[in-house]
Amino acid sequence: MSARLCIVALAPEFAPQAAACAEQLGLPLEAAAGATGLRLEVGPDGLQLRGSAGVLRLDFARGRLAARLQRGIGRNEPLVRALGRPGTPTSCDDVLDATAGLGRDSLLLARAGCSVRAVEQDPVVGALLSDALQRAAGTPLLRQAVERIQLVQAEAGQFLSGLAPESRPQAVYLDPMFPPRSASALVRKEMRVLAEWLGPPAPECAAGRLLLQALAAARRRVIVKRPARGPRLVAEPPPDLQLPGGATVRYDIYLTRRAPGS
Repeated sequence: MSARLCIVALAPEFAPQAAACAEQLGLPLEAAAGATGLRLEVGPDGLQLRGSAGVLRLDFARGRLAARLQRGIGRNEPLVRALGRPGTPTSCDDVLDATAGLGRDSLLLARAGCSVRAVEQDPVVGALLSDALQRAAGTPLLRQAVERIQLVQAEAGQFLSGLAPESRPQAVYLDPMFPPRSASALVRKEMRVLAEWLGPPAPECAAGRLLLQALAAARRRVIVKRPARGPRLVAEPPPDLQLPGGATVRYDIYLTRRAPGS
């Protein structure tokens, strides 16, 4: 965590929720009038993180992602295709998203029918995601998808290493943070606000170690999101498959080759 953070209620009626949030996260509660710098605000639209670059608020019921989710997610979606052809021995509908972050891919997978364990290490990001999922559950078209998501606050490597054999997922999904290449000002703003709290992304060697832990935990495959022209996350082992995810990203797919039922 790279900066001091406080909790602020944007109006008196939100004071109880702000106090509960402050206690849960172990952060100071301050009056809105005197708050400066980085702060987590509680207001009529839920939780939002405000920094010098703007505001980060997750909303799965509005905007371009919401329209995409409400239309439904088909098998032609690249990330869904990366899970394998339905009915084949290596296809997956039980996914552990080890780097849940802002939760968009977790919800996309759940909307496609997968059961998803979304693991997020940072408690503040987890609180933003939990709040967004609760609000999305009020949207009829997203309710079932949200019900398929189990949000877990944990360090991903420790969580993967501690899984009992019967709890190992069919697939593990990794999306290590890399510098955004999108021209979207919204994406740039979100990443700047997030970086004020989290600091710079972890070095890729840490993500490489997480990949090896994921390979040890996944029963069928591990999927890694990478920049379209970026290097592999680790030199060895090489991915078994690579799938384009559009102009800016690709999916490296590693098959674990476990025996059926293992």
